[in-house]
Amino acid sequence: MATVSGIVTVAQENRFQLALDEGGTRLFVVTHNAAIDPDQLAALQAQQVHVAVTFRPVDELIAGEARAITELPR
Repeated sequence: MATVSGIVTVAQENRFQLALDEGGTRLFVVTHNAAIDPDQLAALQAQQVHVAVTFRPVDELIAGEARAITELPR
């Protein structure tokens, strides 16, 4: 598992884009067993919350599989 941090800039259903702290963006798909639902993703995006995303890279996809999203202090 890997972890990155940043701001959720786009959220749609179970997909989101993260503006990374180190620059650039990364796409993610929330796994079915993650402890977050699409409504929470939309709220994170609307509030521009700083988060850490724990994920698994997937070779066949341009998006990583988000396993956990944790709010970070600013």
